[in-house]
Amino acid sequence: MKEIDLVDFFLYKKPNFFYDKSRDAFVDNLDPKLRTNKFQFIKGKDGRQNYFDRASQTPGNLIHFIKNHVVQHESNVWEGVNRELLAYRSNLETIKKNLNAVYASQNLSDDLKTKMFSRELTEEFILKGKFFPLHQNQKDYITKHRLISEETFNHPLFKNIVKSFKDQKDPFFTLAFEIKDTSGKVVGVQKTNTNPDYDNFNSKRFVSGTQNDVGFGFSNSVEIDKINLQVNTKQGGRNLFVTESLWDAMAHFEVNKPQNAEYISTNGEIAENKAFKLKQYFELRAFEKITLATDNDKRGCFFDTIIISSLIPEVKINYKDTDFLSISLSLNDKESFTKAEKIASKFKEIDKKTVNFLSDVMPRNMAIEIINQEMAISYVKRNSKSELEFIVPNNKEYLESFNNMTLQIYPGINKKINIQKSISKDWNDDLKVAKNNKIDNDLPKKKSLKI
Repeated sequence: MKEIDLVDFFLYKKPNFFYDKSRDAFVDNLDPKLRTNKFQFIKGKDGRQNYFDRASQTPGNLIHFIKNHVVQHESNVWEGVNRELLAYRSNLETIKKNLNAVYASQNLSDDLKTKMFSRELTEEFILKGKFFPLHQNQKDYITKHRLISEETFNHPLFKNIVKSFKDQKDPFFTLAFEIKDTSGKVVGVQKTNTNPDYDNFNSKRFVSGTQNDVGFGFSNSVEIDKINLQVNTKQGGRNLFVTESLWDAMAHFEVNKPQNAEYISTNGEIAENKAFKLKQYFELRAFEKITLATDNDKRGCFFDTIIISSLIPEVKINYKDTDFLSISLSLNDKESFTKAEKIASKFKEIDKKTVNFLSDVMPRNMAIEIINQEMAISYVKRNSKSELEFIVPNNKEYLESFNNMTLQIYPGINKKINIQKSISKDWNDDLKVAKNNKIDNDLPKKKSLKI
């Protein structure tokens, strides 16, 4: 019997995904902020067709894909896997006709699929390019576009991190920095086009082969010697700040001026594996506190949830999709249950606002139908004597409430983990707003004419 083509089955089950040539992957949205996942197809170690799930940072074959992405919520997943395989083979002729139309609309060819499955996941990053000192237009990008002061990017925390970079395949220079794993090994480069004459000005890309699934952007290791008032770059800071980008790290530092701190940036991507690496780094360096300073949006709040679940073993993310998120808390005593019930009460407050909003903007019967379909309301169920499961809408307000209140449940945790959000979407936006307001306030006021 002929082996089922993995890309065929993938598009059959996920028809909303399409091939993005620039990323050499299948996505459901070109905007990374709205994207739910990204899939790449490769040759597995067994020589067969494999996929790579960027959200969980895990590879797998056809069976893994069905188990993890099609029947993952069923009580008997293996029964579900067999059912899906049987249904696919039974309706293969009709499915193939539909897939032919999909391939034609996306300009996907057999040659492209062959190319996908001829590559393998590589363990080593090989830099194909060279770093140079910053050009003046790149300094202007930092100070005039990002509005980050020269004093900040030359501070011992950030000095010599961003440089000019010439990729072998690019005819121009970009602004770039090394991406490293938590052992300090270089695993990639992120580059930004700073030439305003190009259409892709300010666009960020990873150099080919970058392993951002295990890589971070790091500030320099800096601590102030309180006795001699000198900078000591050999010892670590006591507070580790987590941001989504290196620019946000610099902006956060300039806005807040934290003492004795270091920064680590996720480069806009974090999943369970990467969060675990972050936890290991936090513990290895013996930081006293970790501050989650991710973006002030749904994606940033979910990043916080992932990091919290890696730092607190009692917090477990069961599943996430576009609409809903399931999170479980393991609770060891009556006091913990009482605190957890406060989370449920907070969710009910948000639910009530949702119901009132829906009732105001649409006929009541439609609002009730949406609520009954479990599209807008939270649910709490007790799975055992020591576990509560929260099933909540996947939006910022619920996630933010869960994160903040969870830190209050477990004794001592809120002394180690802190959440700090920008007022705007991110810290670089906050810095821009602060500086633009200062310019407005510093402008001489026109005198009014006396009549």
